Formats: sequence, C-alpha cells, structure tokens
Amino acid sequence: MSKATGFLRLFRWAGLIPFVVIVGGLWVGGYLFADAIARSLLQSNLTRIQGAQVDVGSVDVAWQPFGLVAEQLEFTDPNQPTHNALDIGQVALQLDFLALLTGKVLIESLAVDELQFQTERSSLGRVVTRAPRPERDGPSVTERVVDTVDLPSPRDALERHGPLETEARAQAARAARDSAVSDVQTRSEALPDDRTLEEHRERLQRLQNQELRSLEAIQQVRTEVTDLTSAVARDRMAIDRFIDSVESGEQDIRGALQALVGGPGADVNAILSTYNLSSDGQVALAGLLLGEQWAGWIEDGQRWYATATPWIQRLQDRRRERESVPTGVQGYFVLFPEDNPIPRFWLREARISAQTAGGDWSGRIVDLSSDHALIDRPATLEARSTRLDAAEAAALDLVWDRRVDNQLDVRFDVDRWRVSGWQIDDDDLPIGLRSANTDLRVNATWRNGWSGGMNWQFGDARFGMPAEWRSGNVLRQALEGVNRFAVQTELSGSSVVPRTSWSSDLDNQLASALRDIVGAQFAEWEGELRAELEQRREELEAPVRAELARLEDQRREWEQKRNDLETEVVETLASFERQLTEERRTIERRADEERRAAEERARQEAQEAERRAREELENRARDALRGGGGLGF
Repeated sequence: MSKATGFLRLFRWAGLIPFVVIVGGLWVGGYLFADAIARSLLQSNLTRIQGAQVDVGSVDVAWQPFGLVAEQLEFTDPNQPTHNALDIGQVALQLDFLALLTGKVLIESLAVDELQFQTERSSLGRVVTRAPRPERDGPSVTERVVDTVDLPSPRDALERHGPLETEARAQAARAARDSAVSDVQTRSEALPDDRTLEEHRERLQRLQNQELRSLEAIQQVRTEVTDLTSAVARDRMAIDRFIDSVESGEQDIRGALQALVGGPGADVNAILSTYNLSSDGQVALAGLLLGEQWAGWIEDGQRWYATATPWIQRLQDRRRERESVPTGVQGYFVLFPEDNPIPRFWLREARISAQTAGGDWSGRIVDLSSDHALIDRPATLEARSTRLDAAEAAALDLVWDRRVDNQLDVRFDVDRWRVSGWQIDDDDLPIGLRSANTDLRVNATWRNGWSGGMNWQFGDARFGMPAEWRSGNVLRQALEGVNRFAVQTELSGSSVVPRTSWSSDLDNQLASALRDIVGAQFAEWEGELRAELEQRREELEAPVRAELARLEDQRREWEQKRNDLETEVVETLASFERQLTEERRTIERRADEERRAAEERARQEAQEAERRAREELENRARDALRGGGGLGF
C-alpha cells in the first residue's frame, strides 16, 4: 500500500465533502449578508433593551480588523413615541475576534459621533414596554409662599398644619390624669370607711371606761388595746398610701399641664417655620424654582439608569460567574488558569461626541470592564464642554471602582452658567427667576449609600412676576432686595436615586424682607394665632384641671381624716397604754407592799410566840426549883 493511499484513507470523503460545502456556504453567506444580519440583530436586541423601537440605518461589518460601523441609530422614547430619546449619527466599533471565540467581549476602541437627545421622529415609534414615570410626592410648597404674603386665618393655618404639639401634649396630660385616677382608685379600695373609723373611737372609749382593779383586768384590756392598735395602724397605712398615690398623681398631672402650657408656643414656631416666616424657614421659593429643574434631571437619570440596568446587571452576573465554580450533573466544571487572563467584557477606550440643546460635548470612557480587579484599574468617564450656549465651561468626571467594593465617585462642575426663564408653573404663584449667573459644584460618592452633595451659587439674580397678581407688590418689593443666594443639597440613601435634603438662604432673605414690609400685619396675625392656640389649650386642659382639683380635694379630705385618727385614736391609744402600764405598776407595787407587810406580821408573830414559849419555860423552871429543889420532867 502506498503512502498516498494510506493518507487518503484517513478521511471519510463521503462525510467530509458535505461538511466543507456546508461550512463554506455558511461562510460565504455570512460574508455576503453579514451587514444585513448584524443590522437585524442590532435592531432587535436594542429594541428589547430600550423597551421601544430602535432603528438602525445601516451596518458595515469589517473583517480585518474585526469590527462594525453602524449609522443613523434612533432610539424611540418610550414615554414620548413621537421623539427619539437618543439619536446617534455613527458608531464605530473594533473588537478582538479571538476573544469573541472564547466567549469574551474585548472592545479595542469605540467611537460615538453626532449624539443627540430628544429629536423628533419622522414617524411614530413602536413602544414595547413603557418606562414608569417617577412619582413625585411630598408636601406642596406653593401654599407656603402664597400664604407668606396672603396669610390664612389662624384657624385655617392650624387645620393645614396638621397634628399640633398642643394636642399631643394635651393627650399626654389626659394620659397622666387617667393613670393617676386608676392608681388612686386602686388605693382607695383599701381605705377604711367612716363607720370603721367611728368604731375605732367607740372601742377605745369602752376600753377607757373599764375598771382596772386587778392585773387580770389590766392584761385583758391590754390585749384588746393591742388588737385595736394593729387595726388602726393598718387603716392608717392604707390612708398614707392613698395620700401618697394622690400626691404622685397630682405631681404627674401638674408636670403634664406645665408642658401643655408650652404647646402653643411650639406650635406657633412650627407654623411660622412652615409658612417661611421664621429665621430658620424651610426651603419654599428655592424649592419651587429649582425643584422642577431637579425633578427633570432626576427623571432623566432614572430613565437612563433603567435603560442601562440590563447591561450593568450583565457585567455583575459575569463577575459572579467567574468567582463561582458551578457543579455539573456528572462532575465539576474546572476553570483553568490563563496565561494572560482578560475580563469577560472589556471596553478599553471609547470616544463620544454629543450635540445637546445647550451645546456640544465630548467625552471619553476608559477601562469599562466586568472585572476591575483583573485589570487592576477602575473605569473612568470624562466629559468636557467649552462650547455651551449658557455656560463658559462644564466638566463631568466619574470613577467606577469595583476592585473591592462597588464605589462610584462623581464630580460635576459648571462655570458661569447663565440661567433664565425659570418659571414656577402654578397659577397661584407666578414667580419667575428672570436671570442669574451661577456656579454649580456637585461632589457625590456611592459606597453602600450616597454621600456628598451640591453647592449652587446664584449671583446677579433678577426675579419677576405679573403686575396684576394678587399680593404681587408686597412680594415684588421683597424680591427686589435679593441679589445673591445659595442653594445646598445633601445626598443620602441607599437607593439608586438619592434622597435630597435642601437648604437655602433665599427663603430667609425673602422672609426677612417680607417681615419688614408686612410687619404690622404679621404681628397681628401672629397674635391671633397665639390666642387661638391658647384658647384650644384651655379647652383641652379644662377636664384635666377639673380632675386635678378633685384629687386635691380627696387628698385634703383624707389628710384631715388621718389627722383626726392621729389625735383622737392613735395618740389616745398611746396615752391609754401608758396609763395601763402605770396602773399595772401601781397594783403590783401595792401587792408587793401587802406581801411584805404580811411577812412582817408573820415574823413578829413568830417572835412573840417564841418569846412567850421561852417565858413559859422559864416560869416552869422557877416553879420547879421552888417546890422540889430540882427539875422534874
């Protein structure tokens, strides 16, 4: 067998030839129709992500180097299908083909030119899913500024203000009253009634009237006195506890009533602050003038973030895929180390030019990847403009670092921004900021939550309003004195859209000027407001004070009963016990004296008997001597 024959037998020509024909056909078809296929895939995927129709004018696929050029990309605005949210003139993309074969996307370069926003479409765009419009909540501040120069009645002001501190403190006073009444009621159940106290007196009187002629009688009376003393002591302790409970309740109620006295003052201060008439007034006019602009920016940011969320999520998911080792049915997937590993997605550099209503922008994105730790660099975005219609210059810098934590640093500066024509869209408050020169500085950081804020300086400010507007002259005079003001915003919260806390000196300047202009009217209105609140306080505290007076009467009544019990029974019992002791001692002393007297008499009688016996013996002895000369027995 020849070598050629052996080599030919290595292949199964019956299967190889169809395989080569099919693969070659697919390659030729892909080469010839690559542009149409890429355009169709690009349109369908972008439409799915955008949630609305995306039109791609043309796509040109290049093979060496591998990439594509797409022109005339129109992204329909889901909330306004007659306009394009985004209009791109040309996108040029260069990819690493070998990286694609390994399932990775390595973009060597990206150029986006003629980027425009909110352009009108030639035909109505198809909407797949409409993006939800952010809801705006919170109290309306229009009424605050209107009421600053057209003050409501005190009663209306109280109704608008909502829960009053006076009412809250009155509720606390009622709670203190109810607690005191409950405790006093519990203690009163152990109090002796008038009949019991009278029985103590009667029993004591009976004991005092008994005759004390013997120790047995004294001991019996003493036993009864001990029982009566114990009963009186129990009743007196119950009275003491009751009085202590009443005094404690009185103290709590008086403290709550004292706090209630300060309620109207606290409410007045809060209402003056609400209506922007205090030195630390809330943001009202500044919030109205800037709120619409801010809300529009937040809404745009939310919409673009919602559009970018699938791509951001895709980057995060791929990072988690790399870090995990999935388990298969028959075994394990083994991720072998690579000599020169690259992330699943990596955009080395992108250049963007945009045309907006305010002027032209140019930007640059560097190292946007799915794994910042692998390339050991954060992603950066720089956007600059020195050709804005209403500002001298603007700069935007973003640094996104996911090497350790998910951290985003944002800095946005606008120099000499000339704003004009900002009008409050409200018939009740047609105030506008005609013009102002501003400098805007935004510094924000995300790391498990937002921090930082915004500082916006306004100078050469000019306000305006229709001449026929009610109360316009007063407010116009106040606004004419405001030339410079500042607005600060603090960012916080852990959601995508940060919570904003506004502060501004504009409202305080306006409030000060208004107080100077309408000082007399305001002073009269404030006096009426205080009088209305004081009247409400008196009405609310009247039942509490009535209960306090009743408790005071109860305390005085039982203090008198305790004093009467002390003087008429307790002290008398103590005196009677001392009397019993003296009587017992007297009887014992008398008995002792009688005993000693009896003993003396017995001794004397014994001595007398002995003397007599001795005398008798002596007489008998003498008689015997006389008669017989001796003794005879």
